[in-house]
Amino acid sequence: YNGFVDAPAVVNGWVVMRDAANMFFVVVLLVIAFATIIGRQEYQWQKLLPKLLLMAIFINFSRTIAGLMIDAAQVVMITFVNGYSAAAEGNFANAFQITQLLQLEKGQGGNGISSFEVASALILAAIMLVVSIVVILVMLLTLVYRIVMLWLLIVTAPMTWFLNTFPQGQKYYAKWWQEFQNQVIVGPALAFFLWLSLASV
Repeated sequence: YNGFVDAPAVVNGWVVMRDAANMFFVVVLLVIAFATIIGRQEYQWQKLLPKLLLMAIFINFSRTIAGLMIDAAQVVMITFVNGYSAAAEGNFANAFQITQLLQLEKGQGGNGISSFEVASALILAAIMLVVSIVVILVMLLTLVYRIVMLWLLIVTAPMTWFLNTFPQGQKYYAKWWQEFQNQVIVGPALAFFLWLSLASV
């Protein structure tokens, strides 16, 4: 999935947030003017105005910036995903040798294989199958959660960047970046370790 920044809900939500952030710039200019008049040092125009102008540019390009970072991570992720086909033929059934555990060649039944050995092989295959299904479900939920979170982070990017203008809002800006980096990195990291596991097996 690569439609992080092009999903209709993301585009519409981001436009609304961007327009709201741009409207708040007028309010911020008024706050800076009054703070300068009354002598509040943390809101002096010399400190906030350059940052405000820089954030005004970044807010209007926040979706593009987020998209470039996501695309860079997706290139790394797809590289490892394409490597799955060369590792254990790309699936857990071959990696855990489940298919071999479920096969009995002709003539083996009379060559000393007991019912206990057949039952043990079937139980082991069932355990490995359950492990494979659980791993795949966890990976699926992680990647779906990543998609949803990146959608939300892209939509809220303009307002978060706007909050960075104020000293009190910088902690929310830092939290946004931390969460964004975590969600961007989790995809390539998951793909790398899955590829490493299949290649090692």
